[in-house]
Amino acid sequence: GGVHACAEGGGVTAITTCQSGYLDRVAQIGCIACVCLGFGRTDAEIHHIREGRLARNHWMVLPLCPQHHRGSRMSVHQDKRALLTQIGVQSELDLQAMVIGYLNGEKLPYGGVDITDIEYVEVD
Repeated sequence: GGVHACAEGGGVTAITTCQSGYLDRVAQIGCIACVCLGFGRTDAEIHHIREGRLARNHWMVLPLCPQHHRGSRMSVHQDKRALLTQIGVQSELDLQAMVIGYLNGEKLPYGGVDITDIEYVEVD
């Protein structure tokens, strides 16, 4: 599937080549919410984590499909708490830990999912 990273504006500094490569790798995972919820692997865009007093930056990010990012009631920008509860995690940082673990060769914790074996699905 064609995944892409889109850096949000508003307080995030200019992106470096190294950060751009990292964002591309994260986006290629597909939507972490869709994977955890059993919906399959969907195209993702980059969500910059806003958790507590952490400054937004290009390392604290999650891959989310447009629907889980901003496009539905069950999205991180419209009702973050409801989305995290549905996934079964306490914070966006729990999801980021899964992403970092996956990038370092670990399987995702939900049933030991190896997302390289999950087919991409088209989402309207």
